[in-house]
Amino acid sequence: MATGRIYFKKEYNLFFYLFLLFTVISFFCYKNNFSQDPGNRIISTWFWAQPKPTGTLLYSVHFINQMTGYAAGELGTIIKTTDGGSNWIQLTSNTSNDLSEIFFINNNIGFAVGRSGIVIRTKDGGTRWTQFKTGLNDYLHDVTFINKFTGYIAGLNGTILKTSNSGDSWKKLKTFSGAPLFCLSFLNENEGAAGGYTTILKTSDGGMNWRSQNINFNPSCAIVGISCIDNNTIYAAGNSSAGSFYKSADNGANWISSSLNLPYLFDGSVDLLRSMSFININTGFIVTDFGTILKTTNAGMSWQKDSSFRPSYEKLSVMYDINFRDPGFINISGSGGTIIRSTNSGLNWTARTGNKKTLKGSCFINSKTGFAVGEKGIVLKTEDEGMNWLELNSFTDKFLKSVFL
Repeated sequence: MATGRIYFKKEYNLFFYLFLLFTVISFFCYKNNFSQDPGNRIISTWFWAQPKPTGTLLYSVHFINQMTGYAAGELGTIIKTTDGGSNWIQLTSNTSNDLSEIFFINNNIGFAVGRSGIVIRTKDGGTRWTQFKTGLNDYLHDVTFINKFTGYIAGLNGTILKTSNSGDSWKKLKTFSGAPLFCLSFLNENEGAAGGYTTILKTSDGGMNWRSQNINFNPSCAIVGISCIDNNTIYAAGNSSAGSFYKSADNGANWISSSLNLPYLFDGSVDLLRSMSFININTGFIVTDFGTILKTTNAGMSWQKDSSFRPSYEKLSVMYDINFRDPGFINISGSGGTIIRSTNSGLNWTARTGNKKTLKGSCFINSKTGFAVGEKGIVLKTEDEGMNWLELNSFTDKFLKSVFL
């Protein structure tokens, strides 16, 4: 029913996480390769080996039903599952731009948006993707459809685009705002809202007119999640020092705010909110950058905090998006190709893909055999050029940063 989108992005995220999660193509300390490899072979073709299907940051996850879902992220990455998340395959998106949001209207038609004004569409369940020219170069953060024909996109510089023909063409709406917009939510063809940096915009006529909401954002706050629940109720979540939750019970005429009381972590770092999603007026979730899951069952009056997926050190974008299908089926995406799933309304969570320990050092002693080390004393060994890895017992839980043989 609602989405939350990008507020803050480190430009080095891709390289940071590729390094942390390690692939065979990363940092070989292969100093003796040619002398130890008969024939002095030179590898000319590179392919992704671990973790599969991807190790890139997944900004968005979207399930059509309990079996079929998609996730999208850095470098045009799109992955798909047809068995509820047990197995994923990587699709060809035909773009290398970061994709911040993916949304499917039905089993066949889907859209993804992202960096440099990119808008891509599939009509065959992700097999082929077509790129649209929007005339924009602004980062587009969110896309949502209210039916097969009518959809909206939000982005930087107050950008809101609308289609009335299933995405064949897009029209830029007049918002009279220059604020970055990160999230969208529509209740029906008329009532909708958009959230951005120190701003919430509201429309009651399908986007023809937008009015800024009278909210005292003090200190400044970026709205990263918004949800139009019913004809009266709107929720929003934003990044203040401890996280903020905003609620209107009169369709935006008045707003009340409350603190989420997120602690400072890792010697004073702020745990940024990344996404919010509500399934009904009472039950909703928020996920944070460092991996905290917040749940409310009383319309935001109080929040339960689950930090079981939070690393023991400062690691960015552990969680980025949360998506509901129904109260019992929830998915979270994040760094390192991570998809985390709950089938019991958030009581328990299981990592379906990604969620690997960070690796800091690696060394290959020949063309087939190599070692990697990292978080909590992990030591991995491969004997088949990195296709498979065996975890060895290091007898320590210290963070190992390098390996030499």
